[in-house]
Amino acid sequence: MTSPDTSLWPAEHRPIFTVPRLFARRSSNGKRTDVLDGVRPRFRGFALAAGVFLVAIFFLFQALFNQKVLIEQQSRVNSWFVAQTEIEYLNFVSALDLFALGDERLTKDALIDRFEIFWSRLPVLLTGQPTKPLRQVEGLVEAATGLVKSMETLEPILHRIKREDSKELAEFRRSVET
Repeated sequence: MTSPDTSLWPAEHRPIFTVPRLFARRSSNGKRTDVLDGVRPRFRGFALAAGVFLVAIFFLFQALFNQKVLIEQQSRVNSWFVAQTEIEYLNFVSALDLFALGDERLTKDALIDRFEIFWSRLPVLLTGQPTKPLRQVEGLVEAATGLVKSMETLEPILHRIKREDSKELAEFRRSVET
């Protein structure tokens, strides 16, 4: 192993840490001069470490921002799915209210269609690939499973309910909300 070239420094001020020739440059008279010539030798190591630290921080922030983008993309998919499920629930409840109020434009078939559309979102929530990260939210699977069971119970009631039976419609509405 060879020792570093210390011919650039006077004999009485040789530093403990030497900067490689990579940081040396030739001046116009042909002699090598150090880029860090104005910096005290004991601070050269600190300056080099600070530079490496700043470069490392830059790359770590780049990685952090890339992770942030990935998380935001995934959460948009989950938020979209939950929002669509809620929209279908609200559409069904709104249709149920219009049906109970006697709006002739809303037929029983349209009400059943709204119910089926809302209910069709729930199995995807429980088994779909896009919602896999969403299922890791504590209590979501249990709540969705309970909702599916309640929809299975409510479906036959919905098929036999009549527009004229306001008491049964109100009771059905309460069952839907719980």
